[in-house]
Amino acid sequence: MRALFATLFTVLLIPASPAHAAVAPTAPTGITVTAGQGSVSVQWAAPSYSGDGVSSYSIYYSTDGSSWSTAATGITGTGPYVVSGLTPGTPYYIRMTATGTGGTSPYGYPWKKLYSVSNPLRDSSDLIVYDSNFGLGNSDPYKVDSLTAFTRVKYHMQFDTSGATSYADADMDKWGASTPPNSGFSTVAATVQNLRVPTLTTTGGNTGDFTIQTNVSDLTVVASDSTLNASGKTGRLEIWATDYGYGPSGLTPTYSGANGAYDYDDLPAAGTYGSFQVHNATDGKTVLAWNHHVKNLTPDLGFGSSPINQPDWTFCYTNGNCPSRTNFNLQILVNAPTVAGAILNTTVSLSGGTGAIYRSAISLTATASTTGKVTFYANNKKIPGCINISTAGSSPFIATCSWRPASHNSVPLKAIFKPYTGNNSTSTTINPIVGKRVSNR
Repeated sequence: MRALFATLFTVLLIPASPAHAAVAPTAPTGITVTAGQGSVSVQWAAPSYSGDGVSSYSIYYSTDGSSWSTAATGITGTGPYVVSGLTPGTPYYIRMTATGTGGTSPYGYPWKKLYSVSNPLRDSSDLIVYDSNFGLGNSDPYKVDSLTAFTRVKYHMQFDTSGATSYADADMDKWGASTPPNSGFSTVAATVQNLRVPTLTTTGGNTGDFTIQTNVSDLTVVASDSTLNASGKTGRLEIWATDYGYGPSGLTPTYSGANGAYDYDDLPAAGTYGSFQVHNATDGKTVLAWNHHVKNLTPDLGFGSSPINQPDWTFCYTNGNCPSRTNFNLQILVNAPTVAGAILNTTVSLSGGTGAIYRSAISLTATASTTGKVTFYANNKKIPGCINISTAGSSPFIATCSWRPASHNSVPLKAIFKPYTGNNSTSTTINPIVGKRVSNR
């Protein structure tokens, strides 16, 4: 008995384990949207981080990227799911969430790639080296899709260190033109052509052709380092072709960085260094940094805030804090809408019935313009055995009916075609003359 009490006393002294904090998944990935007839078809992949598990997905649509309607909730699997009943010719934005035990994810979007850079240094002419088909060519999105509408921007950066790939995805609301209080430079608005990497120019000193220094709203981050994952944050962009110095920038909200350190609150300055930085200003940390674009040298590359020296990875190439960065790639993407396609107008014609004899079987043939099902009518009544007859799967798209006339003289016949996609159509009525039987059975 004494041993039993001792055991119970010991158990009572052991502190209970802390409750597990529920973890929501990150957003669905790989979302693609394909135009259909008065519809769009959505496909996706699982989140990068499932949290406490994913049980279902939800899809939302919008004509302006601001006011959203619910297409469906509680979807299992990864599609495709068709959002129907849309207005043909109208562009639709799509977004999605994943839901699990830990809650609902941030929104995920379908992304259109505009630019891709795999060389972190400028070339011999001091120009950024873009990947084929995603640079400044006349057939690239820079020109072809220059008027593309969008409401959000995404930066994806990755590189390898000792054979392991690290990455960060940062997406945010698009921004407008502004003039930061202390920078002396104006920030250009987010447009397809202004989302490229700024070009270094030497006219009138070492400057860039544009500068982006701005706060952005609704920053969402998903990274190989999950401690960087965040949503609903205020972000800050520091993107220019030149040098930079210590802040403060004077941007509002302030989120001031440290005096005497390169971080998320610096100021552009004349020079050739180059900065392409995305920061989580709310939490005071760098998300991704690509600095020092100078030809024939070594770039500064990092994710998160640098643990030593400068928080935004400035000069990390000289102090050995960012060695062995290989397979660099930066992609710049937007959430372009998809235009719902026109609804197909179909046709169907009816033939046969010539020489019909009372109560003797004769063949009727409906020829449609696409695949679907045909119902045959005599005297405006469905013919038994000739209801929802499938057409052939390839042209000619025909369906046949064996008809036994139940009356004499002229009998009006028609066919109604229900396509698998498109509008229903009805054949022109034909009126075969049904003859009398000339002999008994």
